[in-house]
Amino acid sequence: DLKTRMPLFMSELRSSLERQLWVDYETDDPFYSYGKCMASVQYHSRKCLPQFTSMCNGSSMIVVKSTRLRGEQVSRLMQKHPDSKVLYFVRDPRGMALSREKQGELSEVSQANYVNEAVLLCQRMHYDIAYLDLLKHNYPQRIMHLRFEDFLQNPEKAGTDVYRFLGQEMPTKVSDWLEFKMNQLRETEPDGEVTLKNMT
Repeated sequence: DLKTRMPLFMSELRSSLERQLWVDYETDDPFYSYGKCMASVQYHSRKCLPQFTSMCNGSSMIVVKSTRLRGEQVSRLMQKHPDSKVLYFVRDPRGMALSREKQGELSEVSQANYVNEAVLLCQRMHYDIAYLDLLKHNYPQRIMHLRFEDFLQNPEKAGTDVYRFLGQEMPTKVSDWLEFKMNQLRETEPDGEVTLKNMT
């Protein structure tokens, strides 16, 4: 069944990659070759799909990232795909609003105001969390919540928990990649304390 649905998922993935993308990877990043390809074809990123299409075709699991789905849409998808699972990854709305402000991406609805943006994000998040909590009663083993802040505190544990939720063991290469990325974010303060760089 996974094999028959793969063309549809890949088609949706291609559509999502039609927009302009720029990916900046370090040369020792495990995904450097893919990132280099993506960066070299800004307006035609679909050309990079062959680099991982065959890997996806041979996978026992398909992962789709979405930043636009609302609670009721998730409900319909879970009914339509009974073997699907949902990982709801959230971040403190204040951090999200600050990040958007620094990138000049505050929404028109918020009137380009940081506080308004945080309030809107909080309202949306509250609605989705409440909706997914109700869904969890119907699908207790198919929905997982993960906070961005908890992930940063212990990415190894968070990754292990996610893979356990999916009924799999976290591959060593994923663990290594997480460690690689976290090392890029760590910095030593003058007093010797190790902290994470500003995530905004």
